Amino acid sequence: MRTPYFLLTFVLFCIRRASTAPARGHSEVEDLLTWGEQSGVQCNNLKYDRSREVPGLLATSGILGNSVIVSLPRRLALSVSAGQPCPIPHLVPVQLWSSTNKHLQLALLLLDEFKKGTASKWHPYIAALPTSCDTLVHWSEEELEELQYSTTEHEQHFLQKVKHQVDELQDLYWRLQSSALVTQHNTTYDELVWASDIVRSRALAIASPGGWLSRNSITAAAFAGQVLLRLPFFGQFQLTPQISGMCRMVMFVCVGSVLAGANPQGSMDVALLPIIDSIPYNSSSQGHLQVSRFGGSVEAFLGPGGATAGEQVTAAFAPARNEELLQHRGLVETDNIHDFYMANVLEFVKQTAVDQPNEEQLQEVDKRPALLKALTEARLTGHGWQPATLQALRFLYASEEELQAANTVKPIRWMTQLVQQGQLPTFGYYFAQPQSYHTETRVDQVLFSLCREIAQSKPTSLSDDSAAFTKQQQLGSISCTARQKLALQFRQAYKGLLHRCMLQHDVGGTTAGLA
Repeated sequence: MRTPYFLLTFVLFCIRRASTAPARGHSEVEDLLTWGEQSGVQCNNLKYDRSREVPGLLATSGILGNSVIVSLPRRLALSVSAGQPCPIPHLVPVQLWSSTNKHLQLALLLLDEFKKGTASKWHPYIAALPTSCDTLVHWSEEELEELQYSTTEHEQHFLQKVKHQVDELQDLYWRLQSSALVTQHNTTYDELVWASDIVRSRALAIASPGGWLSRNSITAAAFAGQVLLRLPFFGQFQLTPQISGMCRMVMFVCVGSVLAGANPQGSMDVALLPIIDSIPYNSSSQGHLQVSRFGGSVEAFLGPGGATAGEQVTAAFAPARNEELLQHRGLVETDNIHDFYMANVLEFVKQTAVDQPNEEQLQEVDKRPALLKALTEARLTGHGWQPATLQALRFLYASEEELQAANTVKPIRWMTQLVQQGQLPTFGYYFAQPQSYHTETRVDQVLFSLCREIAQSKPTSLSDDSAAFTKQQQLGSISCTARQKLALQFRQAYKGLLHRCMLQHDVGGTTAGLA
């Protein structure tokens, strides 16, 4: 019989009260680069600096743009592949492992290495990891309410994801109670949460060595190529060694692609990358990760702007919106170029909008997956709503003449769109351009009214939050806690997107008084 949930929660609460997070400081952080160098990591012109608010790597001299700043041997990446057999069956039951997602699997591997202490080959890396990450799983209900993020369906879904993450951790620890990881290594719930936080905040996706360039695929392709070349058909030709070698290479590529798919690198692994994950997140950075052709190393590239001596190196190897940054990393970027606010525009049109579209067009939207997604998962960025959402709204409010024109194929316009986009135009290409004044006005009214309604549903306005943030900067920690400051920054960011939308689509000039 399954243990009642309230009893599970009570037991875990007692466990958390009796345990502490892994006690590790930054005393060995300086040894991280030394360990990396001894292990084959190449990271020239970099040094670790922990004196800043966000510790990370500094350039010791000028670094050119698009340069490799860190090259990490693949064997030093602590990673998990999709469908990977349990590598620690002596600690974690195989069935439990297979029913757990990749992030928590990696957390279990990290815990195993942490429990090994100095015997782990990753010990210098683990010793340099932060002792805690103040992600949303640690926030109370009252603190989550400070986000003012429960008005719409998408906002509520975000809070549900946070609660699901907590439930997932509690459920996993409960299922681990009889495992050797807990009974022999005395792993606590707080340690599991710590490992999960580290993985969620630092792990990156890298190409798995499971494509046709993997060792197994190369062996299979080479064997198949040899067999094919010995067929009677090829035996009738007198091939020189050079031509025979070229044939084998072509055969290997073709057979390998058939055996393991067109992707030479395979699927994606979730990995902790020592030293590389010490580079602080910066949404405006254009740095990127790349796995070497034969998967021997993971290379971190600096953006095209390069870095000057003494400058902190930053990157956005996994671009994320503020929701994801706050949930998994415990940080917010006020000017996050990857941030967006998601809303269900179609639901607003059906239930709230005064100017209702034609019923036939509403039904047509339900039949077209692309239009439906563009309206139910509409994204508002710093540059405005995504083009697909504007196109879908123009279709929804188009006049009969505009619909007729859209259904009429115009070869010149069609070819122009094909050349510009590099792909076959979809139905919405006609509505990519502004339509009549009447249609554009209706679209503006819908988007303005939607953002105004969401903004007015919040307990505080954007100007209230801006004033509170200014006061906080003047008074510092006296006026609010670190979590209250994060909540304030988060509110400013998404309310700023809503306010810019109202300014952009305000046909009545009323936005000034709504800030």
